[in-house]
Amino acid sequence: MSQSAEIGLAPSLMEAGYNLTSFLEQVTNVAPSIIYVFNQKTRANEYANRNIADVMGFSEAEVQAMGSAVLPELCHPEDMPRILEFHQKLQTIDDGEVATITYRIRHKDGGWRWLISYDTVFERDAQGLVLRTIGATADITAQKEAEAKTKDALRAEALATEQLRAFAYSVSHEMRAPTVTLQMLLGELENGHAGPLSDDAKDLVAKGLETVARMQAVTENTLDFTKLVEQGTSLERVNLGHILSNVMQDLAANVTAADATVKWAKLPDLLVDSLQMHALFRNLISNALKYSRPGVPPAVKVTAQVGSAATLIAVQDNGQGIDPKHWNSIFKMFWRGHHHDDVHGIGLGLQICRHVVTAHGGDIWVDSKPGEGSTFWIRLPGANQ
Repeated sequence: MSQSAEIGLAPSLMEAGYNLTSFLEQVTNVAPSIIYVFNQKTRANEYANRNIADVMGFSEAEVQAMGSAVLPELCHPEDMPRILEFHQKLQTIDDGEVATITYRIRHKDGGWRWLISYDTVFERDAQGLVLRTIGATADITAQKEAEAKTKDALRAEALATEQLRAFAYSVSHEMRAPTVTLQMLLGELENGHAGPLSDDAKDLVAKGLETVARMQAVTENTLDFTKLVEQGTSLERVNLGHILSNVMQDLAANVTAADATVKWAKLPDLLVDSLQMHALFRNLISNALKYSRPGVPPAVKVTAQVGSAATLIAVQDNGQGIDPKHWNSIFKMFWRGHHHDDVHGIGLGLQICRHVVTAHGGDIWVDSKPGEGSTFWIRLPGANQ
């Protein structure tokens, strides 16, 4: 028996006069992949190295014995159309060009293995048609299983997020009517029956009304947040200065009550969701008004730096400032760094800001010193046009 026969070359390949012994012996001794030669006319595998047994469980001889039935016998039925299309593509590739495909192969134990194959032209016939291809195949089953687990986890996470969002919206919506009713009843008690009530009772009613007001704030803010998340991001080119002007109309009473000033330089046109950007500016400026220093009128300044690929927006105030140890915490849901009774809020404002900026593919962070104010930086992709 010749040396060519000993390494598994089919007679048809031997008769063609190819002396591949030296090459194949060296490759098969070191290659971690399956190396094979496939006859495109007979549809049969004419050579496979010994690694085929490790990956598929079948020996070289068993695969060769399958002849033209090797593909329908071993390939997953769902992948067969792609595999046949792949072999048609191999007839059109140039010499030296490599074509790639991933597919499933039946292991001898009955299970399925994911493989990735790299094929190139090995021999052409007299008419220039591809006669044989040579390829290398690697087992990527572990990678595919990991990808499937990741996709399952992402689907489960998305489902859980959607269910949580629906739950939060439902609960907040259902809480709205009872809190309004409770506020009305306490108001009636305070205004219509204040005479017989003791001072302690009046104080309790007043605290009850404050508690109900906070409950309403939680309900309304939660509804606003869930709506903001639910509606998605719809981009249009708008002027940020125009959005900020609308925000200031909404906050006019708050600005007057705080004796505050809010200034902004010329702001650019950007491709943004106008409603979300309105929520962003509203929350940042509202926070600046809330967390002002005692005896110091709030002063807020909004500026923008337009770069070649991104726009950097700064919202600067002269308020209480934020301790550096809280810089990361302030963007968490329901986190509040101040617990004074005279500061209203439930800790959703900066969470909304982060959601808006993230939905636009940007970043938000803070630079602040206690007692000296804060600057919130927003980086948004896209330059002024």
